[in-house]
Amino acid sequence: MKHKLMLLGLGAALFLLTACGSEPSRTTPSSPTVPAVQPSPTVAATFQPTATTAPATDAPTAVRVRPEPTAVPASPTTAPTDPPTPLPTDSTEGDPEEEVAEIRRMIEAYWQAFNDYDADLALSMLEEGYRSLEDELVRNDIGRLKLFRVKLEVTEESPPTPNADGEYETLIRMKTPVDSRQVRMVFRKIEGQWWIVYSNPAEE
Repeated sequence: MKHKLMLLGLGAALFLLTACGSEPSRTTPSSPTVPAVQPSPTVAATFQPTATTAPATDAPTAVRVRPEPTAVPASPTTAPTDPPTPLPTDSTEGDPEEEVAEIRRMIEAYWQAFNDYDADLALSMLEEGYRSLEDELVRNDIGRLKLFRVKLEVTEESPPTPNADGEYETLIRMKTPVDSRQVRMVFRKIEGQWWIVYSNPAEE
């Protein structure tokens, strides 16, 4: 009995000695790990225009473009119309050849006034009643000819010929840079003077 107690006491002493008798080995504390510093990403410098350093731009200079010439009406009016009611003509008969020659001179002078851009001269050859009807149209046509510096080319297609009303009629061919057309002209002699009483495109 005593032997067991001694063994028990000895075992307990050895256990305590083992637990407390030896000091725990000292270990050198390791240096704290310094976290690696990641380089900050480089921000690419960008140019930000300011109110004083606005980027220069080469703005295109506005160019005034002159429009291309459009088709120029070839006659004082845009559509054929019927000639006005005939007025009384001179009862005296002249020399037919001389009358034809006079009418041809008048035709040449009339269209030359168009090429000279002289609306007043062209209108002065129209009979008074017909002139009042054609005034604006003739001025507009000559104005467009002048704007585009267009000249008319006129040739006779049929000679001046008397009709049943004692007037003379003729057909001319008028050419412009953009077209060609036939024009019918009618002339009446009043108090010894010839007047244009009709001048419009003819139906072809």
